[in-house]
Amino acid sequence: MYIEIEHAKKHFSHPDGSLFVALEDVSLTIKKGEFICLLGQSGCGKTTLLNVIAGFEKLSSGTVKIEGKSVNKASEKNVMIFQNYGLLPWRSVRRNVELGLESGSYTRTERRKIAEDYLKMVNLSDFADRYPCSLSGGQQQRVAIARALAVKPDILFMDEPFGALDAITRGKMQHDLRKIVDREDCTVIFVTHDIDEAIFLADRIVVMTPNPGKIKRIFPVNIYQPRYRHEPDFVELREQILREFFPKSDRRIEYFI
Repeated sequence: MYIEIEHAKKHFSHPDGSLFVALEDVSLTIKKGEFICLLGQSGCGKTTLLNVIAGFEKLSSGTVKIEGKSVNKASEKNVMIFQNYGLLPWRSVRRNVELGLESGSYTRTERRKIAEDYLKMVNLSDFADRYPCSLSGGQQQRVAIARALAVKPDILFMDEPFGALDAITRGKMQHDLRKIVDREDCTVIFVTHDIDEAIFLADRIVVMTPNPGKIKRIFPVNIYQPRYRHEPDFVELREQILREFFPKSDRRIEYFI
């Protein structure tokens, strides 16, 4: 397996000396090229698990390995995309995309060509000379995705990247992300609390529950791309996942998801 997580446990110490257990006995394997969604409500440890795999957090016990090597720190081969975009406001869109390339051996001309190729991929070629402040939230997130993919990452970590977008823009970004990732053939680990988003994007959905954070169930998503939310297979999988979170007797809660 490409990524192997075995009996991962992570706790945090409070000032009063007590411990908060964010992850408890989490084991998961991920194949190269898979799109994995970590799904769950706030506080279930999905972002902590993402940070552990990415090397930003160290486990209290257990192991995380990528290609057989223990993860002890973040790697330049992998890229994290956050909800807040993280663009540099004093750089143009093109130069934001070039940022990760500047530590490599590319010439200025090569960096510009690569950046323009990825801006074309995310449909922002006409905005290359603009600055982030003049872009919408969805456009800024497209720039962040272009910047991440330009360095050809092995793994793309995404922490609720579309959480701040309106529903229409979010749907478009989901559709575009899946197409882009399929073209680039990279491994993606994507954190979300949105069931439909997980079904639309993922090859497998890892359902997590809180207190402490554990994997409750893993759902393979055996639905052909492109996926449509009204189709029977999509609706049935949504129902199966909802039953993992809420008792069958209380269906009213579904309307608040």
